[in-house]
Amino acid sequence: MWLSDETRTSANCCRGEGHKPGIPLWRSNHCTTFDVMPILRRFPASRVLMYAGDHLLPHVHVKLRDGRECTVDIASLEIKGRIAPREIKEELDWIESNRAFLLGEWRRYNP
Repeated sequence: MWLSDETRTSANCCRGEGHKPGIPLWRSNHCTTFDVMPILRRFPASRVLMYAGDHLLPHVHVKLRDGRECTVDIASLEIKGRIAPREIKEELDWIESNRAFLLGEWRRYNP
């Protein structure tokens, strides 16, 4: 089964590891499961995504077309990664104006 870069390994059932209830899963075989990383918004040069079952404080991932990625804290708009704020100004403006929606999605995907 082909998996896009918007999926990531969540758990390995052969080792007895499970997943969090309510998180959508894709199965590639009898042994491995994958969480979906939903695209919250597409921009001409990037995508804003959120991992299910993620860690740390509420944040989103911004992936640029050239392959670079950073995380943006939803509350403070702090960027972690090697992308300058000027490169993702449109994305930062969208994140700032959609904080309530993004925090709701964070709680839904990271119970």
